[in-house]
Amino acid sequence: MNIHNQNVLSYFDAPATDLNAAPVIGERIAAMELDDPMIVAPDEGAIELVRSAAEHLGVDFDYMEKTRLSGEDVLIKGKKMDVSGRDVVIMDDIISTGGTIAETTRVLDENGANRVFATCVHPVLVRNAVLRLFASGIEEIMATDTLDKSVSVISVAGLIADAIKEKR
Repeated sequence: MNIHNQNVLSYFDAPATDLNAAPVIGERIAAMELDDPMIVAPDEGAIELVRSAAEHLGVDFDYMEKTRLSGEDVLIKGKKMDVSGRDVVIMDDIISTGGTIAETTRVLDENGANRVFATCVHPVLVRNAVLRLFASGIEEIMATDTLDKSVSVISVAGLIADAIKEKR
């Protein structure tokens, strides 16, 4: 499911398929009552995931410019992005320490975002990541159930079942 590095597929002796959770995440976003929503990738690496969900929903999307300073610290550069008064969903494939999402939230808040939400495919959420995200101003964290966490509220079971049916 949304393999972070496509080269991993070459390690399998059996056929393997990389499934995309963006449509089911997009369905969750669509069910929310958002004001002029926009989906934002915290860095250019997540733009295809974000594009897939945004196009599925028919909403605007963009990405931030990130420089990693250390394992937990990042610098997010604000871009000319019209988020003023809008509800923004930050979407990434993995949230580990929460540093990137927290910093992205800070930049979005500075630019007038209304409410900020976070979503991801794989909620690793180490140490105090959930607390860090809520402290940064995130209103809600929503993740798929690829990892069992308290925020794993989006099921990918249907995607997996459909992929298995197609292979038969």
